[in-house]
Amino acid sequence: MKKNTIVKDMKKNTIVKECTFIGVQWDAAALETVQMVAQGLLNLTELFKSQNVKIESLLKVGADKED
Repeated sequence: MKKNTIVKDMKKNTIVKECTFIGVQWDAAALETVQMVAQGLLNLTELFKSQNVKIESLLKVGADKED
């Protein structure tokens, strides 16, 4: 099996070869927190449905832009 390789050539380009990218890996505490938030949102959804309340959006995710 070949090892991961990073090679820099004379044109200052970086070439990455034979690598496996896994992506984001969350720790147990973060996963537990996300699960609790998701369960809370589900509970709120069921409560609102039972009261005939319609909400367009409960959560907005975005990045802060610095001026």
